[in-house]
Amino acid sequence: MENKRVAAALFFLVIALTACAAGVVEREERAPLEFVVELAEDGPQLAIILGLRKTGSLSDDSLHAYWELSNGEGELRAESMNPAVEANALPDDGTVLELMTWRGELDPGHYTLIWGVDGIGSTTVEFEIVENNGALLLGRVSYH
Repeated sequence: MENKRVAAALFFLVIALTACAAGVVEREERAPLEFVVELAEDGPQLAIILGLRKTGSLSDDSLHAYWELSNGEGELRAESMNPAVEANALPDDGTVLELMTWRGELDPGHYTLIWGVDGIGSTTVEFEIVENNGALLLGRVSYH
């Protein structure tokens, strides 16, 4: 009988410790910015619209944004280090602040776009340009 009590006590102790340990697991911190990328066909050109959405508190006064566009062979097709953006210029209501639009003609193929802010993070967008009946169109797009 004593063994059953000890076993039951150990069983409940293990359950209690497991429940406590589950509460100790660290959560991933959410980035204070969301990097917004919109791709759109604009006649024979592709338009890339880049923006930022504030999702948390920012400690930096100035944000140094950058982007680069490479083709499937890793060759740089376009890039820019945007002028500093003041963190307090970003709306607190979750709306997107559009920082720039790039327009250009791209050959058929795969492309990678990286859009980010130094010291905070970035996002990567992979897409393809396909030819259909003589027209260049935006094909598959994936966000990472």
